[in-house]
Amino acid sequence: MTSFASFGPPVDGAPGYRVVAGPGQALDRLLLVAGRLVAAEEGPVHLHRGEEILHVLSGRLLVRIGDLRRECGPGEVVAVPADTWHGYRALTDTVLEVVAEQHIGTVFPVGGGQLEVYRADMPWGRTPPTGQPWTSDTEISEILASLDRTV
Repeated sequence: MTSFASFGPPVDGAPGYRVVAGPGQALDRLLLVAGRLVAAEEGPVHLHRGEEILHVLSGRLLVRIGDLRRECGPGEVVAVPADTWHGYRALTDTVLEVVAEQHIGTVFPVGGGQLEVYRADMPWGRTPPTGQPWTSDTEISEILASLDRTV
């Protein structure tokens, strides 16, 4: 099956992410996600078990990949290898697209170790292992408040 879609971030200027192409659009392995970030919004340091590409369409981001930090603007592409710590801070309101493998999960650095979260609202999220629940809003808030690494 083939699918056609229009690209664009969430409507009405709202911040957040919108899946443009993925499982609901005939793809089994890839996601195309459009994002709108407000100035000072952070994507805290985390990693995925698969590859990801960030493409800045407008605005400016401070991006961290491993120990490298770089300010990125319109037209710049950031390739994030699997299992690599990365994060960002929007320096201005920013629109970007993200291409990633599906079901690559999100892992945060917590307490000197690594903790994977299981969220149905994360487009690249993974289903929890059998017997383990989805990560609640309260748990994700506590995890984000205790992160070991920052952008």
